[in-house]
Amino acid sequence: MGTTTAHRQGYRSLFWPVVLIATGVIWLLYNAGILNPENLVVLFRLWPLLLIAVGLDLLIGRRSQVVGTLIGVGTVLLILVLMIVGPSIGLTGPSLEVRLDQYAEPVEDATSATVRLDLSVAQTNITPLTNTENLFTADVSHVGDMNYEVTGQAEKHITLSEDNSSIMNGTNFLAGLIRIDEEDLYWNIGLNPDIPLKLHINSGIGEGNFDLSDMQLIDLSINGGIGQTNLQLPSVDSPYNVDINNGAGELNLSIAEGAALNLNIKGGVGNVTIDVPDNAAVRIEGDTGIGNIEVPSGFQRLSDDDDQGVWESLNFNEAARQIIITYDGGVGNMTIH
Repeated sequence: MGTTTAHRQGYRSLFWPVVLIATGVIWLLYNAGILNPENLVVLFRLWPLLLIAVGLDLLIGRRSQVVGTLIGVGTVLLILVLMIVGPSIGLTGPSLEVRLDQYAEPVEDATSATVRLDLSVAQTNITPLTNTENLFTADVSHVGDMNYEVTGQAEKHITLSEDNSSIMNGTNFLAGLIRIDEEDLYWNIGLNPDIPLKLHINSGIGEGNFDLSDMQLIDLSINGGIGQTNLQLPSVDSPYNVDINNGAGELNLSIAEGAALNLNIKGGVGNVTIDVPDNAAVRIEGDTGIGNIEVPSGFQRLSDDDDQGVWESLNFNEAARQIIITYDGGVGNMTIH
């Protein structure tokens, strides 16, 4: 006696194709200026509607293409309508208040300093002070609560951070940030170029421009965030250490003439470009990760491993002042100029 196998005909839901098409249309309307940041804030706050729609599609939409399509189209239409009328009926939520604070710490008896910056959402600029009566200054435009702490006398420890816990209420914080112009949020930091300095930076979101070319740098560590980092390193009497854990964004680094340092870079997502002085004594130990390592043509390669390499300038072993670069690659290229 023969057997028969029953095959149940299923339907492929059109829910996700409809949602993807709608996402593209919304993005085009925003780029064309038809939708504004207020409309995107409403969209951001309405994300739970998408979860409800996904649940409905899983529950009943997979039984019929018609039902799945109706769920997708209905969800998109509802979100579009709410995006358009949302700003007028208060769906954008509360606005975040941008505040400006200023800090200044005089040199007094300080002979050295350790500065820690816990950055937030802002463009950060670090420059040398022209008024050397101050050890540290900061002009900060921000939305959270600032924490500023100074301890010590001969060796001063300065910490500046932003605490967003009081305003980070669900989607309100991120939705509020969408409505703030990037240029309205900034950290402008001034450091005394005559005082030996240890600097520790925990980056946030935004571009970082760190001009340390005139600083008496002892030690530097940077934990990368999201955004491009532009860093200028000094030449000082003694060799110093620089540790960079790159985040997501390009890292552009320039080293002053006559510098001697140990530079350790852990790659994140983004290209790393290092400008070394002409005729500098340089050694590079690199792991490519997902990307390449490019060095000047005059460098000698000391290893044959495709994924790892060691390169030296011809004058490295005889030089009194050396630059040693250790690179643990992430996603992106490292280029030495």
